[in-house]
Amino acid sequence: MSTPGLRTVRTHVLEIAYKEAGSPGGEPVLLLHGWPDSVRIRDAVVHALTREGYRCLAPYLRGFGPTRFIASSTPRSGQATALAQDAKDFADALGLDRFILMGHDWGGFAAYLVAASWPERVKRLVVLSVGYGSTTANRRSRCRKRGHSGTSGSSTRARGSSASSEIAVSLLRFVCRRVPSTASMMPASCQRRRWGRRAT
Repeated sequence: MSTPGLRTVRTHVLEIAYKEAGSPGGEPVLLLHGWPDSVRIRDAVVHALTREGYRCLAPYLRGFGPTRFIASSTPRSGQATALAQDAKDFADALGLDRFILMGHDWGGFAAYLVAASWPERVKRLVVLSVGYGSTTANRRSRCRKRGHSGTSGSSTRARGSSASSEIAVSLLRFVCRRVPSTASMMPASCQRRRWGRRAT
């Protein structure tokens, strides 16, 4: 099944529908959407990034949009580990060795796992709406004591897509210019760890 404006690529588990924008030779940015969203939620971000020369690739996560399981016998799972594996398989199918990863909401959790499991693949990581390890009251309290916001709300969304896209692009500029690469920041123990069995 084809959908206007979308491309598809097959992995061993999924036929993934995705939106691509920007120069084919630009630095690739994978954008993972949240729940219950679609690849359209970051249209303003994609527009801003393509103006900066990036190649944006926004896949529909499993269970969303036209993305389909190849085999009817494949167990359906929405675990973050499965979403992370899908993202890595998506990058493999497109022949992307290294890429910038931007995740939002559920896609943010998946992005954290991709960066932790395959740090050599993720050049930079930007996560919106989900603070790392800040989804419980106890963790949020610790984050506040350390001077971090520790929030996982949608304040940027409430301000509209324009404000949200400006924040996202500003974050990406910051991490590309000021923050060491993901692999160099990841502790050796995390670089060796794989989060559970291969998800399907």
